[in-house]
Amino acid sequence: MKLKAWGANNYGQLGVGFISEQCNCPTNVNLDLNDVALISGGGGHTIIFDKHGRLYGCGLNNYNQLTPRHTNNISAFEELDFIASPTGASITCGWESTLLLNKDGLNVWGSNSYGQLGLKKDKRRKSISPTYLPISRVSQVSCGLRHTAVLLDSGDLYMCGQGRKGQLGVIQNGAPLLESDELLHVSDLSNVKSVACGQNHTIALTGDGCIYGWGDNKHRQLGMSSVSSSAASPIKIASEVPVSTKLYAGWTHSVLLKDDGSMMCFGRNCYGQLGNGMTQDDSWMNYKVEMLPPVRQLAVGSEHNIALSETGSVLSWGWNEHGSCGLNHQDNVHHPTQVQFSNDAVLIGSGSAHSFAVLTD
Repeated sequence: MKLKAWGANNYGQLGVGFISEQCNCPTNVNLDLNDVALISGGGGHTIIFDKHGRLYGCGLNNYNQLTPRHTNNISAFEELDFIASPTGASITCGWESTLLLNKDGLNVWGSNSYGQLGLKKDKRRKSISPTYLPISRVSQVSCGLRHTAVLLDSGDLYMCGQGRKGQLGVIQNGAPLLESDELLHVSDLSNVKSVACGQNHTIALTGDGCIYGWGDNKHRQLGMSSVSSSAASPIKIASEVPVSTKLYAGWTHSVLLKDDGSMMCFGRNCYGQLGNGMTQDDSWMNYKVEMLPPVRQLAVGSEHNIALSETGSVLSWGWNEHGSCGLNHQDNVHHPTQVQFSNDAVLIGSGSAHSFAVLTD
């Protein structure tokens, strides 16, 4: 297997062995790959998790979101062996934090400046080394800029972090909860199947095929037609959605990926992140992404998207100021465009403005 990386690299988050403003086209990463299972990136750091339970990290380490050993940035992937990560675990990167979910529970480390790790902020503005959260039967974790969603296999959803735009979905004393450094139950929702956090908004899919959204709607990222409307608690924005649909959220746009490989987008479109190729206007309507073959996997950055087709091709669109679309230029991309590789891809991943693809030999 070969690993390719492109996009922002100002902290070494591409793992290519040097720090630069960006790499505009896919660049080789010198890493001995062993069955990569997952690639997750934050604002300036990247974690790779393989099928044997090994973790590798690179990039920004200012809050020890990579490793407790030092605070320097890391420009090449190094193994993170300070925590046991058995097979079947998964990694989620927040902006400056990392969350490891395995069968034993949830471990968190990195920035806790807004309580986004679910730890008491007055005691820990950051967690230098992994800290176990006493919450069991977690099925999914999603991170926004400064808030976190934790979904249990019972369908109960818990939130923590900043909520100034209503993104926590919790009301206290008749007003949105502005911040929480403990996980709080979103009591207005039940039977939640999946969740995705954007910059200041959250979307969730329930078992009866409904999608709910809450938080900021300035760019219609909640699927609500009025740009002045935000939601401090969950609002139904769609129904009759297959429960197998996968949810994704960029900073200010939302994406639905269906089983048939088709994709629907809504929200901000100034960089072309909706992929409709026709307009830069924001949209509250579900735009089907045209000129896109059936998609096997999707990775969503802050304002760009990377799609892996069923045939092994990789396509990208959206914000490209730092070369995050991998097309050897820095113009924004308004419709899905193929990233050129000599081999098929089998896995993709992204951070805020950086991207990855694992290729066959």
